[in-house]
Amino acid sequence: MSFEKYDGSSRGRKVTHQPGVKMWASGKIAFNEAAVDDWFGDAEYVALFTHSTEPWVGFAATTEEHAGETNVYVLHTTGSYTGKLLQVKKLLRDLECTRPDESLSLDAEFDAEEGMVIVDFDPLT
Repeated sequence: MSFEKYDGSSRGRKVTHQPGVKMWASGKIAFNEAAVDDWFGDAEYVALFTHSTEPWVGFAATTEEHAGETNVYVLHTTGSYTGKLLQVKKLLRDLECTRPDESLSLDAEFDAEEGMVIVDFDPLT
């Protein structure tokens, strides 16, 4: 008799090993655990940058010594979520984006030349 692993179970939490970014309906951007590990490491702060012509936002890891700068925000956690979050309601308004009705995955990649994660906010425009 031969058995194969059954991958159809819906029990338990989905395990993700690829970096991912979601915009929550609450106006928070969520970086999953793999994204935090790969892109931000132990950083507790990120600096935000906006593109001049595209609805792209850059998130660059930074240190506490930059915490007073206007574009620097603290990453935080909530409940059992293992990634890091950032409240971006004002950023969404400033970019004329709308919050999704439910959690929405956004395209993101690390740009080594720029030294930041670039997130495409186009689905929110």
